[in-house]
Amino acid sequence: MNNVHVEESGDYRQIRQIPHTGALLIGTLDRFTYGDPRGFLQTINHHFPQGDKNQLLFIEQTGHTYQQKEQEVADKLLDLVQKWRQLWHLSA
Repeated sequence: MNNVHVEESGDYRQIRQIPHTGALLIGTLDRFTYGDPRGFLQTINHHFPQGDKNQLLFIEQTGHTYQQKEQEVADKLLDLVQKWRQLWHLSA
């Protein structure tokens, strides 16, 4: 995407056109967020048409490259996929 912003008043047209739901992941030390990675991700998610259905994942004490947090990222993603599989099986 070419229009991801920190400011609530930013141009979120691209995000508003994404009908899919899923998960958003960010490191809590990500410096591209003006010091507020959680707020950054929450602001972006707010602009998804179905943002209330998205999962927000925060990887503590790492930036945007997730250095030395690879296992934690893998564990969180595995847990998320397993939860989704259970939901899909229950709803089928």
